Amino acid sequence: MRESYGRIFWGIIFILAAVGLVASQFGVFPDVNLFGIMLTIFFGWMVFEGIRKLNFWGIFMPLACLYMIYHDEIGIFEISPWTMFGVAVLCSIGFSMIFQNAHRRRIYGEIGETTYAFSGNGSEQCHGEQIRCENTFGSAIRYINSDNFKNAQLENTFGALSVYFDNAIVQGGSAFVNVENHFGTTSLYVPKEWQVQNNLDRAFGSVSEKGRYEGSSNTLLYINGSTNFGTIVIVYV
Repeated sequence: MRESYGRIFWGIIFILAAVGLVASQFGVFPDVNLFGIMLTIFFGWMVFEGIRKLNFWGIFMPLACLYMIYHDEIGIFEISPWTMFGVAVLCSIGFSMIFQNAHRRRIYGEIGETTYAFSGNGSEQCHGEQIRCENTFGSAIRYINSDNFKNAQLENTFGALSVYFDNAIVQGGSAFVNVENHFGTTSLYVPKEWQVQNNLDRAFGSVSEKGRYEGSSNTLLYINGSTNFGTIVIVYV
């Protein structure tokens, strides 16, 4: 329901922007920068969503973009826009590391904490019901080999992370995967027979799907999370 409200909100915003563009051709609102207003609303919405979801990338990066837009008008700080952009990146990484446990509790409050954690480069076999995989500044491959897979927390920052779920068995009918991807690429290899509920958010990033999707089994996989300045790819195998 919340997702449909979001689509309606942005649909109205774009329609109003179209009306404003037409009106500007007839001398109405001659001094109004409609493009700047649209960007302000967009980045403001991203900050609100970042606070709501405790996503610090979704808080600091939009604020840096707003600073870049209104740098000349503000005229308070003698800080270049690109320096502020670097500050936003460092603050996003730092706050995400400090409040990492709080972020996980928000996600897994009703599911439980992960019981198996894997980090570092290279490839590893992951067993267990609840798994956490972390990758930073490198390339990692994880194979989920579980007889009763329930959930996974995947975190990738400035790297490439590939996770294979084709050997995972979901006995409870549904499983959850949360992905936090920042300045990198996370690839999820999912059985094409599974039903997939894609709830991924993107901020200056992309989410794509590849392969032939069937969705013929009763297994339902919820994929939640977000990508910031990066890419998440769902590959059906």
